[in-house]
Amino acid sequence: STMKEVNPRVYEGIAKASMKCKENFTSQGVSNLLWAFANAGHVDSDLFSSLAPVTSSLLVECNSQALANIAWAYAVSNVDDDSLFGKNSPFVAVCTEKANDFTSGGVSQLHQWNIWRKELTGAPSDLPPSVQQRGLKAFMSK
Repeated sequence: STMKEVNPRVYEGIAKASMKCKENFTSQGVSNLLWAFANAGHVDSDLFSSLAPVTSSLLVECNSQALANIAWAYAVSNVDDDSLFGKNSPFVAVCTEKANDFTSGGVSQLHQWNIWRKELTGAPSDLPPSVQQRGLKAFMSK
């Protein structure tokens, strides 16, 4: 979503169509869609909630950039979902497994998600301390 002024009805149409075919998304496709909506500031909590279980099922296929985009998009849109980020979700485990693959920008996005989750849930982070420290350092260097 690099266009600056798009009619909100365009996003509404994309959201409606995306929810109808959500089972057809790839990990990159869902990551790009969520990022585009968040980046444009078009919050559609129904879309994000509808895509959360599908996104959760695709996490193991995500690369580090897709994981960072997903985390950042949900945080910026302030939409939480236990199927995606809860204790039974593989999100933190997959991020931990791919921790060394995150770019500075990606780990900064993950840091923003981590702060949002801690504020939202009041629970300590499940991310390894090394990932948290890298994220904070990347975020502070921007």
